[in-house]
Amino acid sequence: MRHLLGFIVISFGLSFSSCGQENKTHNKEKNYALSHLIPKQPIGWVSDFEHIFTESEVNYLDSLISIHKANTTNELSLVTLNLDTSSIKSPEDFGQFSLKMFNAWGIGEKGKNNGIGVLMSPNLKMIRIEIGYGLNIKLTDEEAKQIIDRIIIPEFKNGNYFIGISKGLDAIFNEIK
Repeated sequence: MRHLLGFIVISFGLSFSSCGQENKTHNKEKNYALSHLIPKQPIGWVSDFEHIFTESEVNYLDSLISIHKANTTNELSLVTLNLDTSSIKSPEDFGQFSLKMFNAWGIGEKGKNNGIGVLMSPNLKMIRIEIGYGLNIKLTDEEAKQIIDRIIIPEFKNGNYFIGISKGLDAIFNEIK
């Protein structure tokens, strides 16, 4: 995993909250607070910090991502993380955090910007896909929205996190191969 210089951002949570504009001082404070929530490093391609998946499910998802990387050089990181609701209060906060985390971890190859980050936060009931600029022609914002809305979220609503993510990864890989 190297550097991903920029992302096109898509956020479609299972629930939304409204937000107001923030002043620059508040944004600096918010960014500082969000930085402290970022895990030091990923566990692997799948960083299941919340133990949503079984060990065999993590291994399966990790192998899917590894095979895709070997075939395409594209990198994908899947993260489950319960976030501090006193710091993450809106989809915009969730987006800022997600972008900071995947950039800090360097998802995607430097110069190719071929990384995708998928962050799901069970306690916030939100999921987000970050798309590297090098892949945004192959996977557009609208396509990512459809993957979340039509594939992932219906499975999540039935408690099928593994099936939702598996199907979602398949759809992402079909778009970016």
